[in-house]
Amino acid sequence: MMFAGAWYPGNPEECRRAIEEFRSRRKPSTSPNGPAVAAVGPHAGWVFSGTTLALTVGALKASCGEVDTVVCFGSVHFQSGKRAAVWPSGEWETPLGPFEVDSKLAEAAIKRAGAALEADPHAHLNEHSLEVQLPFIQEAFPKAMFLPIAVPPLAPDCGAAVAEAARELGRRAVAFGSTDMTHYGLEHFGWAPAGEGPRAVKWVREENDRPAIEAMERMDGDAVVRGAVERRNACGPGAVAAAISFARALGGVQGRLVDYSTSADSKAGGGSFVSYAGVVFEREGSAK
Repeated sequence: MMFAGAWYPGNPEECRRAIEEFRSRRKPSTSPNGPAVAAVGPHAGWVFSGTTLALTVGALKASCGEVDTVVCFGSVHFQSGKRAAVWPSGEWETPLGPFEVDSKLAEAAIKRAGAALEADPHAHLNEHSLEVQLPFIQEAFPKAMFLPIAVPPLAPDCGAAVAEAARELGRRAVAFGSTDMTHYGLEHFGWAPAGEGPRAVKWVREENDRPAIEAMERMDGDAVVRGAVERRNACGPGAVAAAISFARALGGVQGRLVDYSTSADSKAGGGSFVSYAGVVFEREGSAK
């Protein structure tokens, strides 16, 4: 728990209270029409992205109900590996208690994915992209195991193979991909093509992030990756692409935007800021 007590509460009661507060701040933009099989949400400090994350996890849970395993595709910010890396066994500690890794699914997924996936716990060290999400996921799915997979931005796809391995094992599994959107501003990110202030926030919201959100809505993982390279509008495009291919393998046909926000929303605009989107991927059919 490297970031507990800083990016999010380290105390279990505080965690639960914060999750409930974030969930109650506003309603989702929309709800899935069909059963959900995966989602994508942010991984920033809770004070900035907690509401979007809470609404996204909540929409996934409301649509899919109880599951055996949540496959967590995480962004990679620091490691330089070229393929996705799974943490193969054991437990991760969170403020809500230990979260068991689905070791059987890890083994089956590695066999199924071949060169696209390897067992490498070191790829997860010093990485926040899954840690800050786990209490939300654990609180929503208290009976489930999880499978952490770190996915570099340009990694070969492993999502479909993980979904197929879960199906072969008889696992009822969903996936959650981890990404923030545009990182904007000269002070922290050295990038401000639309200037500063409210005009910059409007540009990010309406022009720079919109193509990535539309690509997620039509479940086009390749377009998400290309857009991230061209527009710098997602820090975890590989994780998003993996979640999309996982969803497609389980019958996903459409992404639906649940919530969108920016860290500038709490800072009255201006300066450096990051944007966040929550998208749920659904199958055809009546929602639960």
